[in-house]
Amino acid sequence: RRFTSERAKQQAVLELGKLQAALQEAQNKLTPLKTVRQDFIQKMAAQKVVQDTLEKLTPAEVDVDRAGDVTATLTAESSPETLAQIEEAITTANDKVNTIMKFLASKKATAQGAMKEELGKLEERTRLSVTRLGEMKTQLRQVTEKAVADAIVTEAAQKLQAVRDAVKKASDAEGPFLMGLEDLTLQDTLEAVKACEAASTAANTSLSVARMFIATKLVEAKRFTAELSKTSTEKLKELQAEVETHLKRLSDLKKANAERRGTSTMREGERLVALAEQLSKQVVGEVQSLLDLSKLADMSMEDMKSTLQRAATGRQGASEAVSAARKFVTNAQIECKGKDLGTGITVELTKFQSRLAATQAELTKLRRADGQVEQHLAAKRVTSEASTLLSTAEQKVTLLEEKLQALDEISERVKLEKEAEAKKEAEAKEEASAKKEPDEDEEQQQQQQQ
Repeated sequence: RRFTSERAKQQAVLELGKLQAALQEAQNKLTPLKTVRQDFIQKMAAQKVVQDTLEKLTPAEVDVDRAGDVTATLTAESSPETLAQIEEAITTANDKVNTIMKFLASKKATAQGAMKEELGKLEERTRLSVTRLGEMKTQLRQVTEKAVADAIVTEAAQKLQAVRDAVKKASDAEGPFLMGLEDLTLQDTLEAVKACEAASTAANTSLSVARMFIATKLVEAKRFTAELSKTSTEKLKELQAEVETHLKRLSDLKKANAERRGTSTMREGERLVALAEQLSKQVVGEVQSLLDLSKLADMSMEDMKSTLQRAATGRQGASEAVSAARKFVTNAQIECKGKDLGTGITVELTKFQSRLAATQAELTKLRRADGQVEQHLAAKRVTSEASTLLSTAEQKVTLLEEKLQALDEISERVKLEKEAEAKKEAEAKEEASAKKEPDEDEEQQQQQQQ
């Protein structure tokens, strides 16, 4: 700038520019040489990391090759043992490859320069193994899923067959009712109803198992590959549709059996309630005869005791009949709450309970009449005893009169006998006197003759 000559000034600037460019070029050549030692250290470290990685990667690639070899033998007919061996080989290789990928990712995160470049190459090489393992997994999955799908469909078909058999047994259990419910005895009806209920329960269990299995496996089938999922779903839905058909059939059978159960329950309930009422009426008749004083007067003590004994026995039998009927009706009402037997049956069962309550009330009244019956019986006992005592006294008086009369007869007879004896003695004396006089005359004549 101090130069006065413009030309000299331009020449100086030009020369200085050349010198500055030469210095910059020298600087550029010198700069790489400053990091030679550091670059060498990094390169050696990179080679060591690469070597360590290769020591791990090489065995992993061998395991991948081995997994590829066993996977190549995979077919749709492969046994479960073969599938397990293939899966184990793939899992072993995959674990090792994943370990290497994590190792490379951790090293690459802090690497720079040549080390990062080498690690990138190893990562690409490892990804090739990852890709191969992915293909093997896909192939294994397809075969495994096919085997699983076939097993699912087969098991679902077996469960459906169990449903068919169970529903058929439930239908066959209706056989006794084909002749008509009124043609069966009550015992046969109850046994047939129980058999139908047992068969329906077994069929319902089979249906529940089949429905739950198919519904669960339909969800599981969605996880299969697209084509296999579609095929499996279609087959399972066909089986599911048949299950629903059997479910409707079983529902009809259960409804019909519920009606039969209701009818048989009504018949049995009516029989038990009527029996309790009949026994109660008999007991009432027996007790009323003991409460009726006009009838009681004509009854003997033995008849009263016999009637009282029959009343006690009958009352016990009637109470037991009421308890049995009430237990049956109560159980039937409980069953009605858990089963759809119709509102009509519920109403009839309530009427049964009312009739039993009335019958029980009658028996309770009879228990309250026990004191009155005992009073009548005691009065009858006192009257009977007094009558017996009076009869005994009358018998004794009659006997005494008979004895007195006999005594009078004896006295009269003795008197007559004495009079007869006295008469006989007088007659004998007269005869003796008459006989003695001729004898004396004869003696006198003999004496005179001498």
